[in-house]
Amino acid sequence: MKKLIKLLQEHMYHDVYIQLESKNYQYTLESLSKDFNSVDELNLYCYLIYVLSKQPKCEMSVLICDYLMFLGTPFYDVYPVIRYHLDTGLLSSPNNILILNWIVSIFFEHPDSPYTENELINFAEIIIGVEAGNERAEEILDKAT
Repeated sequence: MKKLIKLLQEHMYHDVYIQLESKNYQYTLESLSKDFNSVDELNLYCYLIYVLSKQPKCEMSVLICDYLMFLGTPFYDVYPVIRYHLDTGLLSSPNNILILNWIVSIFFEHPDSPYTENELINFAEIIIGVEAGNERAEEILDKAT
């Protein structure tokens, strides 16, 4: 990992990506925290954006949001950036349950939510339409009525 960290510090994202792909690296919040804890937050965020460009999957968008919300905050006002990543994921996969669940779980009743209450209620309704019995979505809809 020391070699990969050095490459990240030199912004050699493609080289890091290729090496991690050859090892079938599992991108999770836990693995990022463990393996790259000495990499500065902004640099790791930039690397994750690079990975997203190679793997434009909703799971990667959610991972980036997890990173920004819980692990690395490379800039002050992170919520609009999180919204950007979530909205972009929804553009490529409308009504994606993974993203919608993340949004309502994190941002319903959050004082700094980048989403309006009406948007969150709409997302909860979409979730219920796909996952009848989703407890968080039902809780949101109950509070809304």
